[in-house]
Amino acid sequence: MMQNINLLTTLPTPPKRYLMAETLLSVIAGWLFLLVLIYAVHFYLVSIQQTKLNKLTAIKRTMTQNIIALHKEVKTQEQGVKQPPTKGISPALAAFLAKQKTNKFSYYLAGLANTTPKGVWLKTMIFSNEDNDITLVGNTVSAELIPKFLRNLNKDKVFTGKKFSTLQLTKTEQENGEKFLAFQLATKTGSTS
Repeated sequence: MMQNINLLTTLPTPPKRYLMAETLLSVIAGWLFLLVLIYAVHFYLVSIQQTKLNKLTAIKRTMTQNIIALHKEVKTQEQGVKQPPTKGISPALAAFLAKQKTNKFSYYLAGLANTTPKGVWLKTMIFSNEDNDITLVGNTVSAELIPKFLRNLNKDKVFTGKKFSTLQLTKTEQENGEKFLAFQLATKTGSTS
């Protein structure tokens, strides 16, 4: 005796078409959401970088205007014409310029302008009248620029008879996370190049 068994009733039922369409729409919507999220994050990061760039550009413009005003003030002092301090120059700096009896100060500024590489900025310049020493305090974005700056200074004819050397080099990080090196260079009169 032979018995027939129907196997078709034990097979799973095929999925309905509307479930496949819902899944496909979910996947497409998920990818679109991911692309929009990536674009939004990218736009946010680019806008932060642009804001930083705009701030740095404004600082550079202000510093350039101050240097131009200082250069004009020094030229006026060299010519012996008395004029009130230019806008942007502190009264202490104007008083210092008025007390200068030699023209070396303006030559030093011109020498510094010619020898300072991009990526290096000076915060403080100290010109000693007593022993004719120069101290420079500033920041740089790269340690490789310090030796280049020293070579430029020591080769420049404005600083003949002076030998610059590094007194201090410190890694610094600002509150916004930017990293740079703070440095201090100095010279002593009578040193040979």
